[in-house]
Amino acid sequence: FEKQSARLVNLEWSKMRGAPVICHAVQTAACAYGAREAEKESVILVKPDIYLQGTDTIAELVDSDGICIAYSKDWASGKENTRPIKPNVAKAFYGAHYNEIPVVHIHPDEGVTEMHFADGTRILNERARTPA
Repeated sequence: FEKQSARLVNLEWSKMRGAPVICHAVQTAACAYGAREAEKESVILVKPDIYLQGTDTIAELVDSDGICIAYSKDWASGKENTRPIKPNVAKAFYGAHYNEIPVVHIHPDEGVTEMHFADGTRILNERARTPA
């Protein structure tokens, strides 16, 4: 709690509803709220390609929104960090940028099977197997 709450700073939004708004960081022994400084981070949306097959049936892909993974590097210490973020939380946090997050499909046996980028680029792993 102390480590995370120590990252909160006073932040000014200069164009919110046309007037500057200052978000003050508040820290007490029991709670803290406010804003943190922006970090340079990279985010990917991972969609695991998991198929389930019943007796004498065709394998079906499990529907999933996947999970976002954020990667950042602390500028002062150089320490690298990753954290998972639910897609609906990432949509709220990143706003319009969410639509530019690369999507990575992962097969449990084959690893990365394909990647999709906002500019329309699609990279396929030719070695990846398709389900029977």
